[in-house]
Amino acid sequence: MLTGDKFRVVKPLLGIMSNDGNRIPVMLPKGAILEIVTGLVNHERMVDVRWETNIVMLFVEDVRTGCRPNIPI
Repeated sequence: MLTGDKFRVVKPLLGIMSNDGNRIPVMLPKGAILEIVTGLVNHERMVDVRWETNIVMLFVEDVRTGCRPNIPI
């Protein structure tokens, strides 16, 4: 996963948003489009993604198993 890669969610995913220092769990729905904001470095376990106008942290394994590359038609 590299910065700028885009994915489509194929099963709902649990993510974490930060708001004023508070961590808020959010469900990303099937069909959502995600863009990697910070690519993987040294086998990190979490990655930041852009979903709509939000930055959300997701487990890398969840992106690998719950998303597919978003290939334009």
